[in-house]
Amino acid sequence: MPVTHGVPTITINHDHQFLVCDTNATMVPTAGVGFFARDTRFVSGYNLTINGRVPLLLDASPFDHFSARWEFTSPELPLAGTRNGAEHDVILEERALGIRLDRTIFEGIHEDYDLINYAAEPVRLILEVAIESDFADIFDVRRRRLVRRGDLQSSWHEKAGELRTTYVNESFKRDLVIMVERSGSHAEFANGRMQFVISLAPKETWHTCIGWLPVIDGHRARILPCSAVHRPRRPEMATGVLPPVDIETSHPNLPFIWRQAVADMEALRMADFAVRRSVFIPAAGIPWYVTLFGRDTLVVAMESISGFPEFAFGALDRLSRVQATDDNAEQDKEPGKIPHELRYGELASLGLLPFLDRLLLCVPMVRRRRDPESLPAERRGGAQVDARVWRSRPRRLPGVQNALAARLLLSGLEGLTRRHPPRGWQHRATAPRALRAAGVCLRRPAADVGGLSDLGGCGARRGYAAAGNPPL
Repeated sequence: MPVTHGVPTITINHDHQFLVCDTNATMVPTAGVGFFARDTRFVSGYNLTINGRVPLLLDASPFDHFSARWEFTSPELPLAGTRNGAEHDVILEERALGIRLDRTIFEGIHEDYDLINYAAEPVRLILEVAIESDFADIFDVRRRRLVRRGDLQSSWHEKAGELRTTYVNESFKRDLVIMVERSGSHAEFANGRMQFVISLAPKETWHTCIGWLPVIDGHRARILPCSAVHRPRRPEMATGVLPPVDIETSHPNLPFIWRQAVADMEALRMADFAVRRSVFIPAAGIPWYVTLFGRDTLVVAMESISGFPEFAFGALDRLSRVQATDDNAEQDKEPGKIPHELRYGELASLGLLPFLDRLLLCVPMVRRRRDPESLPAERRGGAQVDARVWRSRPRRLPGVQNALAARLLLSGLEGLTRRHPPRGWQHRATAPRALRAAGVCLRRPAADVGGLSDLGGCGARRGYAAAGNPPL
């Protein structure tokens, strides 16, 4: 039995879109994998074969949160050959071909396929790509309960080189376009698979691009260009990036921990919910919680407020806009309630998901800012938080520690220091604060968190006020 190591799946994401697949890039509809956009699984199955055989995986790894690469080689392959004018079987030895697959995610998926022939003789190959779509709701996928409620149809458009699949259930409609571009050979479609007939001389290479383009509300998704996996950041990936935050410390490991924390926060940022420039909304988690959550969005905003107050501005603004204004017992709506989460899939579009309260965590988030008037975000649009909420005394939340403003920034130090015991977030006046924004360099006393005095002092400096943001 072959020995396997590493993570069982590979995940890449951007904004509302994410892809989860096995380490060999395949997807099985009955597993919790696939390509998701707006809570709908657009691609449920994927398989790659060459001359009917599955390539041998050499390595697979994400490059960034939005890109990944797979390296394959060929197994023993049967080839058609002739000798003295008669056909006879030819076996291409193992590892005679190199196969590379790159995937990047933006609004859709861009795939780059590259083949190279290491054999001493020319070869003729048939590369087949099978892509299945079930348009399952994300909740059905997570529960492993696949129910098709609508009509599903597929058609191949040879001139355009596109496989188009449409799903319709009453007012809910989604489309997926599989597009072939820059192909070294003509694409064909047969037996539910896209086929490429490839002839390669020794050391010759072959390339094609395949795009997975979801169509939501008539908008066809955009994808990144070829070779985007080699570039660390693409300007078209968002309206902006998180403001730079730097740390000055004599500790050898803290800068690396900090940079990884910033990269993780960047992966959570959802540009689709951007309120304005430099004000963003964090996703609740990757992969299953890529949307606006009432509770989790507020918790992430509180945890990261010392480094990225933009998340707090965005969370308060967006959540205030989706507060309930009517009373609906079936959907658990009451005036002023904040939803548990915003969903866009089939179940949500048909009104089958509940509406839960998350107002309580909105209160400490607002109080964390001390002055409600300095936060216009939660006042714009939608229903306003009742004035009595601003003056109410926050209640204790079990399991929520104090120092919410510093927990995320110091999460990487768990192995280096001892955590401060929880006392409840209402004790924020005595909560330890490791980092502050607005250009303040803060040295933590040893009494706050044991062991942090060994760091020699650390702080966060940034041009927050210079960017025209409101005072902190």
